[in-house]
Amino acid sequence: MEFDGLALDLFFCSEILKLSSLHYGLWADPGAEPLTLDNLRAAQRRYTEALFRLIPGDTRSALDVGCGLGDVARGLVARGIRVTAISPDKNHGRYVEGAGENVRFVQSRYQNFSSKERFDLVLMSESQNYFQPGVCFEQTSRFLRPGGHLLVAGMFRKSDGKPFPDHVNVLEEFIGQGASMGFEVVENQDITGNVLPTLTLVHGAMRSYIDPSVDLLQRYAQTSAPVKARVLGLVFRRQLEELRGIYRYLLAKTDPDAFAEHGTYRMLLMRRGLSATRAA
Repeated sequence: MEFDGLALDLFFCSEILKLSSLHYGLWADPGAEPLTLDNLRAAQRRYTEALFRLIPGDTRSALDVGCGLGDVARGLVARGIRVTAISPDKNHGRYVEGAGENVRFVQSRYQNFSSKERFDLVLMSESQNYFQPGVCFEQTSRFLRPGGHLLVAGMFRKSDGKPFPDHVNVLEEFIGQGASMGFEVVENQDITGNVLPTLTLVHGAMRSYIDPSVDLLQRYAQTSAPVKARVLGLVFRRQLEELRGIYRYLLAKTDPDAFAEHGTYRMLLMRRGLSATRAA
């Protein structure tokens, strides 16, 4: 999500929290591990390791769709895999640079991406919700060789998952769409419980720190300079309303109880059939 051209998730995770990843991580012992940033960083490393364990051993080339801060791309390169990393955010390119000659960055949405290369692996780490299932499998059929694998890790809605409309993919529908285009499920790991601590941590931090901080600033401004506060409120009304909307959106999106009821987090490994027809 952007605000006046600034990618808020990138800025918040990289510059404020000092995280090396944008994903939710994988907690080893949910409920027992203290909800700290150090444990979140450890959970993110654990998540990446779990992702790599699902990658078939014969993988030599990969398309990293939505590369984020580049930790997955760098890890793939370290394993001898040639990587093309794509993202619509040009700022993500600087996190991929320096990972070696076997990685290149392309600023592009997956819907608009074009390449003559056929990859062994197409990887989507928390990026599959930026497009509809049809787009996902149509594009993947263009870039994935027959017999190659699609590895998707991210949030899905259950069939009744209305509170999360931005999670466009319903799990059963996503798998069904893939099957209709020649993609069979090899692995389907449910790690919802291992992800919920991150939601709890972020949701609690917003409630505990952002709400009181905003309230304090408003009270201070109204008390010390009420006229200026009213003028600034009028001048920056649009920006302030946008920020309030973003905050409400993030608060709802990180509600762990709502997600446990209506959502699921999966690591899906799907194999493209040898006889599958490549999309035109």
